[in-house]
Amino acid sequence: MGDPPGGYGALSPHRESHIHDVCAAVSDVRAERRTRPLVGEAAACVELMAAARCQVAAI
Repeated sequence: MGDPPGGYGALSPHRESHIHDVCAAVSDVRAERRTRPLVGEAAACVELMAAARCQVAAI
């Protein structure tokens, strides 16, 4: 997918780095879920949001 055309505009390189970290965490959870039995869409969404929140909290 990648960055939007023109980058993130007014965001500092530090914030862009955090955006990439959050996206990477979500991507990792999505990839991991592909190897586990599906529990349901709601559970998958909760897990993805938790991964994103964890990365955002680290900012």
